[in-house]
Amino acid sequence: MLADEEYEMLEAYGVYYHDDETSPYEDEGNHGEPAIFLLDEKGRILFVQKQSGPFGRPDAKALRKTAKYIQKHLK
Repeated sequence: MLADEEYEMLEAYGVYYHDDETSPYEDEGNHGEPAIFLLDEKGRILFVQKQSGPFGRPDAKALRKTAKYIQKHLK
């Protein structure tokens, strides 16, 4: 889990960001939308899921399944 108060990682990884001018929500303030990145020990990105809204995030069970699939099929 990463907290990015300066929004530097959001920009670097292309995570969706809303501010008071672009947010489709009222009174939400500045925020990045949820994103998940699975990386290997070399820092290579193996899996990405970016959200443009608050719904549809995978749960822990789904992420474990994805990680196991990557381990099995990525040589």
